[in-house]
Amino acid sequence: MKYLRKKTALFTIINVLAFSPMMSQDIGIQLYSLRNHIPNDIEGIFKTIRDWDIRYLEGGDTYGLSHQQYQELLKKYHLKMIGIEASFDNLNSDLEKIINQAKQFNVQSVVCFWIPHNGVFAIEDAKKAVNTFNSAGEKLKAHGVTLSYHPHGFEFKPFQEELLIDYLAQNAEHFKFQMDTFWFHHGGMNPVDFFEKYPHLIESIHMKDMKKGVHGDGSGSQSNEDNVVLGTGQIDIAKTYFLAKKHGVRYIIIEDESSAVLDQVPQSVAYLKSLN
Repeated sequence: MKYLRKKTALFTIINVLAFSPMMSQDIGIQLYSLRNHIPNDIEGIFKTIRDWDIRYLEGGDTYGLSHQQYQELLKKYHLKMIGIEASFDNLNSDLEKIINQAKQFNVQSVVCFWIPHNGVFAIEDAKKAVNTFNSAGEKLKAHGVTLSYHPHGFEFKPFQEELLIDYLAQNAEHFKFQMDTFWFHHGGMNPVDFFEKYPHLIESIHMKDMKKGVHGDGSGSQSNEDNVVLGTGQIDIAKTYFLAKKHGVRYIIIEDESSAVLDQVPQSVAYLKSLN
């Protein structure tokens, strides 16, 4: 009887894990990775993405197609758009345009990839960003859309006894973050440390590995050729992946800006699948 109780408890744990958010992980790709290939053959690239066993896309451009034509291609290759880009300026001055774009693409995620600043990113820039993100984020939320900010490493400058990224995180009332493992590492922060500190603020993750031997300087700029196959660089991709699973982050988005993207992405997909 004692054995049966233990066996029943074990099966209960297995069932809980099997149906919890921790076990649900969807792999997507940021279409910027294929910026040099899409204009020449958008349908061929969509087929390639599906052949890689990727279903989810992050983008925001229709590459000269009408929205109807674009949606038909997505449907043909069983692809789904999950997020689009919004510039900082448009969040301030043309939010209605962003809301309409989100509806056209039928997405629930909008990502801002850059905070404008002159020279070194400072507390004044961070305060301005917090105001913009909270204001726009609250309005987007009313339409069922989540606003996220995608740091590029320049936000990791010291501020008081912490960092400017901490100021952004601690004042994020109506926005979240899209973690980019490459840029976090480039800015001097281990992605795992930020994840463990602010797990509730991570909406999605750009999985990107950095070539061994490269040293980031927190500038937000680095050679595209320093993007390597996931699991072969210097970033702890596996631990970040498991933290994402643990905290229910659904979308793991591959971004590979290198010229070898067509060779590297399928290897990165295989690596992520091997972690399961």
